Amino acid sequence: MQTKRYLISVTYASDNILTNFYSLIRSDPENTLFIYNDNVEQFIDKEDVTPGGGNGVMRMYRFDNPRNLTVSSGSLGIPTMFLKHSVVDDHDGFTQLLGYVHQALDQIQQFIQQNPRIENVVWSGDEQLMLGMSIAVRSQRISHTQSRTIQEVVRNRIMNIIHEHNMQIHMYGGPHTNLHSHDLIKRLHIRNVQHLL
Repeated sequence: MQTKRYLISVTYASDNILTNFYSLIRSDPENTLFIYNDNVEQFIDKEDVTPGGGNGVMRMYRFDNPRNLTVSSGSLGIPTMFLKHSVVDDHDGFTQLLGYVHQALDQIQQFIQQNPRIENVVWSGDEQLMLGMSIAVRSQRISHTQSRTIQEVVRNRIMNIIHEHNMQIHMYGGPHTNLHSHDLIKRLHIRNVQHLL
């Protein structure tokens, strides 16, 4: 029988530890892929496991680093900006960034296909399945219009993955949440609940 799979779109809130990816992965969930926002330079360097800001802390658990392939839960990044320069007024640079976004989504899709043990895919997003991109926009590495383009590209590709694997969608942490805290803990098969207290 095929394992049921879930996409869990988490809206971050500073007063809710269950929306903090670092807290979630330290609580030892099983068979979960976390998708985090990366930058191009560190996305390319698969040896780079330096934790970043926001959900970029998940870089240290990246599945595309061979040392992490044997763990039960880990992460893969989607590069949403360059670390060293802005593409706000750089059309070619933004086109290049979109290419890396597609490359990352190809990697995520392939990883899910090749790893049937993965039951849950968790990412920072809203009820419309738009990837959270506040850090990239606030840092002025990309414009609001560019961030919207990336969000739509990601949403379309994620929807394809959802349909391909018949995944159920859950929302957690935002006004449209349909998953209670105890259900999230149960859904992720969390083994060390003390990390969430």
